Amino acid sequence: MHDTGFRGIEGVPILNQSLLWILGRAFVAVGCAAVAVSLNDDPASRRRALALFAAGHLILGVSAFDQWPWSLRQLGVPWQAALAPVAAGGVLLMAAAASWLGGMPGAGAMTS
Repeated sequence: MHDTGFRGIEGVPILNQSLLWILGRAFVAVGCAAVAVSLNDDPASRRRALALFAAGHLILGVSAFDQWPWSLRQLGVPWQAALAPVAAGGVLLMAAAASWLGGMPGAGAMTS
């Protein structure tokens, strides 16, 4: 599987390839965060911003955890650290869901 398909970059070690892919996905995550910050005008846009920020964490987290067996483990990174951005994205997504539910009529104590 190494150096084949869309992952293969001839002459570049798999460790460096993995780090390049993680950095590329990090740029996507930064883009999601930038869009999220630019939408903070009203409560509805804050909910969208939180959801996009969670999506950025999930994208980067899945990328890091996907690359852990190939490169991060060789660098001594424990699997828990590679899974941490996925967990953070999940928590942020639950917070976004709670704020969406808070905006619905009859949601009780939850408010947006």
